[in-house]
Amino acid sequence: MPFARPSVWANIAVRLVVYTFAAVLIVSFQRGRRRARTAPTVLLTVIGPASLVVPAVLAMAAGQTVARALSDGGELGWAFIAVRLTHICCVVAASVLMFTTSANRYFAVDRHNWAIAVGADAR
Repeated sequence: MPFARPSVWANIAVRLVVYTFAAVLIVSFQRGRRRARTAPTVLLTVIGPASLVVPAVLAMAAGQTVARALSDGGELGWAFIAVRLTHICCVVAASVLMFTTSANRYFAVDRHNWAIAVGADAR
């Protein structure tokens, strides 16, 4: 029975925390909170790719080939490499786009509107 193992419940608990945090970030983005960009920048642009790259670098340092270090070792290893590298490029691109002029304008406008709604001086 797969749900009888404690590792399954621990995995479910970790995912619940991660998805709850992601939902809070989504709401923060929608409300235009500038601090909402900091967490994805650190988590997705630094920690996320590091979790994909560091094991591969360690495997290559141990003598494995680049293809073997980046793949899962299965029959579709090259597809796995392509997906992994595409994922890393998309995360970096999204992180850069979070700080473009239009994104800055979005966060500034929403913060200004919020200040007006609560009656604060929005100068």
